[in-house]
Amino acid sequence: MEEQKPIFPIALKWSIILAALMTILSVVSYVLDLSGNRLVGLLTWGLIIVTLFMGIRDYRESNGTMTFGQGLGTGILIGFLGGLFGAIFSYVFFAFIAPDAITDILELAEEEMVRAGNTDDEIDQAMSLMKPFMTPTVMAITSLVSTVFFSFVTALIAALILKKEH
Repeated sequence: MEEQKPIFPIALKWSIILAALMTILSVVSYVLDLSGNRLVGLLTWGLIIVTLFMGIRDYRESNGTMTFGQGLGTGILIGFLGGLFGAIFSYVFFAFIAPDAITDILELAEEEMVRAGNTDDEIDQAMSLMKPFMTPTVMAITSLVSTVFFSFVTALIAALILKKEH
């Protein structure tokens, strides 16, 4: 029986690809003033799905076989590392590169509440609840947690589809 290649190098490669793609999408979104655009959000989740599937498939192809557990582990590791790299970028971006982006996000949220017909009191209350969570640190942590959770769910599905046992 042939020795299995380790998961980490493949997961690292695909997590770097994922982080690079998400970073490029974030910068383009910021430059084009697409903050809050639903299409950008969907594209982000699409990048995670495609990258995880490709990374898990890469692991399977490099070994010839792959158990469900190996596929799940590969996907979780890709998601965690990609999310970690993305969270670091998120922190640097919101803390140093574009701290004004947080203000823009809050203004956009307020505009949407006005359009939805919320009262001034409702808007003030919602904004006072949102502001403590709109810091570079909290946004980076939220980014990491949401990426890891979504990656876990995606990796479950991908590992089931792509497993190949002899």
